[in-house]
Amino acid sequence: MLLLPEELISNAVIPKLRSMIALKLINQHNLTQNQVAEKMDLTQAAVSNYLRKTRGNRLDLETYDEIQNITSTIAKLFTDEITNTKMILSKFQEAITFIKNNKLLCEYHIEMEPNLDLKDCDICEDNKHLIIERR
Repeated sequence: MLLLPEELISNAVIPKLRSMIALKLINQHNLTQNQVAEKMDLTQAAVSNYLRKTRGNRLDLETYDEIQNITSTIAKLFTDEITNTKMILSKFQEAITFIKNNKLLCEYHIEMEPNLDLKDCDICEDNKHLIIERR
């Protein structure tokens, strides 16, 4: 099977980021599981799975200060009286770009596809910009 980086992001990175944010909302902002579910547009069951680490547990991103800072910022944004959706999406994208540029998906990618040779891979690095002109 040939997994695209975006599939790994969808299956592992986004759930991990959501898990980290949910934990911060509960532990640092004293929200309930139901409040977190409502703010993050998740089910209460999903939040419970994040807390029990049965969901969003495929990657270890907690050791990266940049990811901790971004997820803290996102958690704070979710507690604002008026939710700034655009800023939340931007911060998620910032975390994903950091993960890709620092090759934090490579080990997981090899785990998912053991025959894949990633030693010279740079597919995730943000150095290839495609510019499209509108007519």
